[in-house]
Amino acid sequence: MAFFDEVPNEPGEYVLIVGSHDAADALHNVLESVTPVARCPGARNGECPAVLLKPCPLRDSARAKVIFFAGEHEFFTPRWDCMTGCSSPSVAVIEGMDFPSRGSEGFAVVGSERGPIGILEALSTVFEPHTASS
Repeated sequence: MAFFDEVPNEPGEYVLIVGSHDAADALHNVLESVTPVARCPGARNGECPAVLLKPCPLRDSARAKVIFFAGEHEFFTPRWDCMTGCSSPSVAVIEGMDFPSRGSEGFAVVGSERGPIGILEALSTVFEPHTASS
């Protein structure tokens, strides 16, 4: 079995969700009704391309990325490299926190307690300006 989902047939047409938390599952369920979604569990067992300092085809061809962090201490991990390693817009979701989306074109951060709607609001903050300038 591959480390992450297969890369969808149409690069750039999917949102990548990184993490295996309940909030990631809830977001996946909401998003998949409106856009293709790919999943990655995040770094584990040294299999992650970001950990191995290699290109990640799933990350590199995503339209946008939503990456779940277990807490603020996890910002200095391979997930941070995943978030910043390519030009597609990114949303950092901090588990267990309850704060509204903060960010601008290309990057935002939001607390997971805001639920799928709060995360979608953060995604629209980074996603819409990015598409408009393309």
